[in-house]
Amino acid sequence: MDFTNLNIKKLYIKWDEKLVITADKIEVRTHTKHDTGFNYKKRLKSVIYVLKNSNELSDLIERIDIKKIAFNDMEASFKYKIGDKGHLTLNSKKIALQCKIEADSKHSLITIEQFHNNLKSIALKGKILIDNTHETLSADIDMDIFDDAKLRLYAYSNKKDFFYALYSDKKIKNLQKILKLFPIPAYVDPWIYDAIKMSDANLKKFYGYMEFSKPRSIIKNMYGDIDLYDVNYTFDKRLAPIVTTSTNVVFKDGILNIYPKNGTFNSQDLNNSHLDIDLNPNKNILTVYLRDHLSLNDDILFLLKTYHIDIPFVQTSSTTDTNLDIAIKLANFNVDVNGSFKIDDADFLYNGLNLHASKGFLTLKGSHVDVKQLKLSYKDSLQSDISGYLNPAKHLGEINIAVNKADFYSKKLYLSSKTSKLNLIYKASPKGDKIDVSPSSWFYKNDKIKVDGFDLNFNFAALFARFSAVQISLEDKLYAYLSGDMDFKRLLADMKLDIVKLDYKGLKLDQTVLPLSIKYDKELQAGTAAKSLWKINNQKVVLSPARLIYDGEYLKSINSFINFQNRFDTNFDIVYDMNKETGYLSLSNLNVKSSYLKRFFSKNDTYHLKILKNDKETKMFLDKYGLEFSLNTDEQWSLKCNDIGKIYMNVPYLKDYNITEGNIELFSGKTGDFTFSGKIKYPYKILVKNNVPVENYYFNGVYKPDGTEINVNNDLDIKIKKDIKIKSSAIGFNIPEIIRLSNNRKMETNSTKTPLVTLEADKSYLYLKDNKKMLADHLELQYLNSGITAQLKYKNGSAGFNLSRYGIFYLYGSHFNDKFMNELFSTSNFYNGDLSFTFNGAFDNFSGIIEVKKTILKDYKVLNNVFAFINTVPSLVTFNLPDYSKDGLNVENMYVGFTSKKGIYDLSDISLNSKEIKIYGKGTLNLNTENLDLDLNLKTDLGSKASKIPLVGYILFDKDSISTSLKVTGNMYDPKVSTTIAKDIVIAPLNIIKRTLLLPMELLSPQ
Repeated sequence: MDFTNLNIKKLYIKWDEKLVITADKIEVRTHTKHDTGFNYKKRLKSVIYVLKNSNELSDLIERIDIKKIAFNDMEASFKYKIGDKGHLTLNSKKIALQCKIEADSKHSLITIEQFHNNLKSIALKGKILIDNTHETLSADIDMDIFDDAKLRLYAYSNKKDFFYALYSDKKIKNLQKILKLFPIPAYVDPWIYDAIKMSDANLKKFYGYMEFSKPRSIIKNMYGDIDLYDVNYTFDKRLAPIVTTSTNVVFKDGILNIYPKNGTFNSQDLNNSHLDIDLNPNKNILTVYLRDHLSLNDDILFLLKTYHIDIPFVQTSSTTDTNLDIAIKLANFNVDVNGSFKIDDADFLYNGLNLHASKGFLTLKGSHVDVKQLKLSYKDSLQSDISGYLNPAKHLGEINIAVNKADFYSKKLYLSSKTSKLNLIYKASPKGDKIDVSPSSWFYKNDKIKVDGFDLNFNFAALFARFSAVQISLEDKLYAYLSGDMDFKRLLADMKLDIVKLDYKGLKLDQTVLPLSIKYDKELQAGTAAKSLWKINNQKVVLSPARLIYDGEYLKSINSFINFQNRFDTNFDIVYDMNKETGYLSLSNLNVKSSYLKRFFSKNDTYHLKILKNDKETKMFLDKYGLEFSLNTDEQWSLKCNDIGKIYMNVPYLKDYNITEGNIELFSGKTGDFTFSGKIKYPYKILVKNNVPVENYYFNGVYKPDGTEINVNNDLDIKIKKDIKIKSSAIGFNIPEIIRLSNNRKMETNSTKTPLVTLEADKSYLYLKDNKKMLADHLELQYLNSGITAQLKYKNGSAGFNLSRYGIFYLYGSHFNDKFMNELFSTSNFYNGDLSFTFNGAFDNFSGIIEVKKTILKDYKVLNNVFAFINTVPSLVTFNLPDYSKDGLNVENMYVGFTSKKGIYDLSDISLNSKEIKIYGKGTLNLNTENLDLDLNLKTDLGSKASKIPLVGYILFDKDSISTSLKVTGNMYDPKVSTTIAKDIVIAPLNIIKRTLLLPMELLSPQ
């Protein structure tokens, strides 16, 4: 069987006194698209009609059994048997229902045994009584919603209205789920359901009614009073929530009123502020009522900006008396704002500036903003009065800014308010915006600056300004014209500054006009690609290109070029603190024209300098090399090196002579000369003062184009022109240190010519070691092309020295007296005598002979120990000289011939001739360890003592003499003596040794 909206399968109808109706399935189709929807009144009448006539039907029906009733996704079954209760079950994805139905002619009772709404997690149990006669309905239902709320619903309905009331004796855990049971518009949902987070709620009152003819009246006729606890109310997900310990929510006349108690919004107390949501038809408006003293901090400003109230400053102290209504239409988010801000003694941050408002009043009405009596100040630098109005929607407005005080850069730049005031008038118009700037006078330190009045063409929407030819003057020191564009929204500027004249603090423009491009994009940039001519402290300077960057604190120049008075040119980068007058300068491709200063600077290196400036001078520090350069206003400069160790590798003289410690200062003169002074600690102690080698050398001098003069330790005077002349007096020269220096330096063996260096020293000496020196009444030295010659004179004695560039030397001398010898030989004393000597070879491998004639030898350490030993051996009594210790030994002639290798002397020929005794010997002397090893042969005349001499192995007899052999070993200052088997020692004759040593000198001597 198939009707229009009904499809029945396996319908069975049997008539046996009464009807038996069974069916496998009854399918009810959904409403057509022309169905107007659910009609509460019509459906209720239909139910009542069926139930009202159920008694009459029961007389005709014995049993009804419908196994399945399908309606959309819902399935149901119905069973009825005469004399028993009807049973209805109903199941779908959303709901499940089991109930009993009892009916008579007057009443019908529906007992809901079980009802679940799976989607909304609602469980119901209760009874519904229908008065068939009067067509009314009463209900008493227990409701369990999400296990979060247990409510009891009492309801009553007649033909016109439906009344209800909800009660609960337990706290509600989740109010949002209950609210979702009510028909609230979808676009309002986020402001109620999603916005409220809480711990629990207390339902105080909730009741209302609905007119069937006006189903939407349920909102208007609903009343609720609920307390919420531990509430976070987020009325906008972009904003922080309102946090309260408790909140009273009252729903009345279709308006949801929310009253926070002990509330905070972004850590600000809310004592009087509240909000409401008007849910009435065609309303749906959320209104925030701010009625508190609030700080307009970032959070509050974000709140206002969210609703198109853009306040360009942030309050950092105190609070503002706020009386503001923000009405938001939830359907389209249109916002209407009305209210006021009263400012009294508060601090604000505006574009990075800390401003103080001592008084002010702002009112808002829609898009119209009035500013009244707003007094703003910046530290102790800026004070102004602001008044006027703005209407951004109509693009109208006029803001007056009267600057009463302007004082910047630690009162170096300030407004001359006594002679002129600075007034700015901003005028907004649909035809175009303008800013009128009045003429003003300023002072920079004691210099007066005049700025002509000018107009800015201003685009308020784009915050863009354009102006032309503003004249700026600084008495007779500066004349310039400024023009260009400024974009205040993007904080950009593109301007041109034509400098006609600049002559300030030693900086002077040296050309007719200088056009500079000025741009601002997070920092101020000024520069020109063209060559510009300047003077700095009357020194000519060329810049090309020149580019300056200023960020409000630092002045910078990147990859610029400077030529300074043709003394040097370089590429440079600079970072300079304008407030502290300090900075850093980097130089690259530095080309120094001074031949002297070129030694300090290499074109291939980059130099980083620190800059300090004051009114008198500019200082630059090159820490890499320990250099300090100073330039003062008198055109004088100085260069100091506080640590030579940082520059010696870059200075050939310092590097060659291993000068690594010390300092030096250079001071310029006015005619191209300069003076200098300093101190060095030299690793070679070349000079000796009062027998103490000197390692610290203090010097001073003057450089002139025609020569240089230097004084060292007040002992050496050096003059440098084409040649170098050195003079000294009463100072010694350390020969071992000079030899060490010579050995450590590479000798020049090429033909490169070097300047002639001459030394003249009076009352001098050549220092060999402690208590060993060669005295000199006069000493001369010549150094040329790595070769050295020297001449020494003392009393009647003289000596000569020659050192070739190959490291071979010759030293010879003669006729030196006993004082010379006593200073030279520390192991003996001489009285009278004549010393001569000859050495040749290399310093680490040379040969020599030393001869002394006609002298009295006293206290010679070796002889002392030899004669002391003889006195202990009775058999050697013949060799005893009892008067030696008192009178010494008269020596006719003594000499020693030797070769030396690295401090070890091979004494091949030792000879001492005297009337009493003759001594011959050979051996070695190690000056490194001061040890000796000698074999000596002593001879004396036989005389009348022959019969008393014992026959022993260590005594030899000759015709007229006897001899013995001794071994001398140990420390040269206290050697040990012992006997040995007597033997003759053969030595070379003196004339043969001399001839061998003097042959190279004879070959070099002039014919």
